[in-house]
Amino acid sequence: MVVVDDIKRLIELDFKYQEKVKAAHDEKLNLDEELSLIKKDMKDKAWQEVTQCVNDRKVTLNSEVKDEIKKNDEIYNKEYRKLHEKFLANKDTWINELVKKTTAK
Repeated sequence: MVVVDDIKRLIELDFKYQEKVKAAHDEKLNLDEELSLIKKDMKDKAWQEVTQCVNDRKVTLNSEVKDEIKKNDEIYNKEYRKLHEKFLANKDTWINELVKKTTAK
């Protein structure tokens, strides 16, 4: 009965290796799932870092823009006052000059 014993041993070996193949396949699936979760986690963390960096930069730029607007307003108001004072100081002279030039023709 050597043939029957050999066949039984072959069947046992076949089952044993089928179980090993199934275990390796299951491990591969588990590792694939774990890898997908790790990739997703890394992507989410990277996206959060980028979003935080962008938001921080927005805050910085908004602050810089507000400061620049304030500075420009101060310069404008200072120059406006100087020009207005110059106009008030010279208004009569300039009007007289214009009248003379227009009526001289």
